[in-house]
Amino acid sequence: MVQNPPATSIWGNRLIQALGTDIAPQDLTQIQAGTQIISIAPGTSFWQSSTSEPGLYVVLAGKVRLFDLHGNRIATLG
Repeated sequence: MVQNPPATSIWGNRLIQALGTDIAPQDLTQIQAGTQIISIAPGTSFWQSSTSEPGLYVVLAGKVRLFDLHGNRIATLG
């Protein structure tokens, strides 16, 4: 599910908490303008290096498992 970020400080606070650093309000506004918030069901693949657009992905909850092209797990984050 894709959502546009809400125009509230809750979104900004969660991003600042996830990144572990303060973000200037004008920078936060610019980041928010180009951001999509997505929810992914557990076990669902949402990004592949050969077919997906590059970008910055911030995991706010849960964990991410990274696999190589042969399906071997190379890391678990979160």
